[in-house]
Amino acid sequence: VYQTIAIQFQGQNEFDKSLQFFQKCLDAAQRAADRVKEAECYQKIGNIQDKLGNLEKAIEFLNKFLQLVEEEGHKAKQEEAHKMLAEAHSKNGNVASAIKHLQDLLSIANEEKDKTAQADAFLKLGLLYYQEGIVKQSVDSLQKHFELARAESDEKKT
Repeated sequence: VYQTIAIQFQGQNEFDKSLQFFQKCLDAAQRAADRVKEAECYQKIGNIQDKLGNLEKAIEFLNKFLQLVEEEGHKAKQEEAHKMLAEAHSKNGNVASAIKHLQDLLSIANEEKDKTAQADAFLKLGLLYYQEGIVKQSVDSLQKHFELARAESDEKKT
């Protein structure tokens, strides 16, 4: 029930109220030992904190989301968590942490043979490397992105 109300407030851009209800949902999930719902709440709270510009809090909640999905072994959610953390760290000016999360995302995507996530990670890495003036790594990453994107496009045509 709390999550439904939180999502309604979020949809109305009433983020403070949404946070209150996601926190109640988180408390209920913890009391019920529902790790999946707990992880989902951490993710949602982290997203809202990000939207509000509270990047340190967003990172804190997204790290908790990552920790739980790692413990549960949920690879797709781990990819999602690393992607979100990379974006939050990048916005917060911590490019080194953003790059590390993208490299972790890439590692999981390679392991899972998730070409879409690989292409996305290489694109974001290329842009961050470029931003940092690391031209060779930027070019290499962007080249890998384009190769993967081209291969995906070719696969869809066949």
